[in-house]
Amino acid sequence: MIRKILLGAALLAAPAAAQATDIPVSGAGWCSANFGCNSTTTSISNTFAGVDEDAGEFRDFFAVAVPLGTFTSASLSIWNDGLNWTDNGAAVYGLHAATGISLDGLAAGPVLGSVLLGDADTGDSHYVTIALNDAGLAALNGAAGSTFLFGGVVTGGGHLEFAGYTDGTPAAYLTINGTSPAPEPASWAMMIGGFGAIGAAMRRRQRTAIAFG
Repeated sequence: MIRKILLGAALLAAPAAAQATDIPVSGAGWCSANFGCNSTTTSISNTFAGVDEDAGEFRDFFAVAVPLGTFTSASLSIWNDGLNWTDNGAAVYGLHAATGISLDGLAAGPVLGSVLLGDADTGDSHYVTIALNDAGLAALNGAAGSTFLFGGVVTGGGHLEFAGYTDGTPAAYLTINGTSPAPEPASWAMMIGGFGAIGAAMRRRQRTAIAFG
């Protein structure tokens, strides 16, 4: 019995199998060269990532609460209201590791993944998924257990309304593939101790049954 209990504890202590998890952003918004920064908790309100003729340049941001674990792949899916357009097929929307919520801060870090604007323009309202590159995956693993801030920046010219009113739809969500961490040694001891107490109680119950049987 004790052997089975210890085996069960060992299985609980092992890392969980790899699995895909979707995590909605905990905050999103934009920064503009002319209008400062604007943020909401569930949606991006009329965001223009790129250069608007009247309003100047816009850059997006997405804050994600990253769970503990080791991630083998990840992607950020961003809502596109279907009204996007660009006058330059070579323009790119890139995710950056942001150093802060400001126009400059959103482009300060390395590129973590990107998509051609033409590929993002696929018609009706939908999510555009951007796979994280090696730098993005390393940054995400480094942020495990904390909040990570992505910056969304257009390069190569062109105009783009990449995200718009989401009407309750999450502005973006992070999909991670990987494993959750094994319990800490103290947690193992608590689990094993608990199982041991259960085993002892079972043995006492068996002895009592035999004595009065």
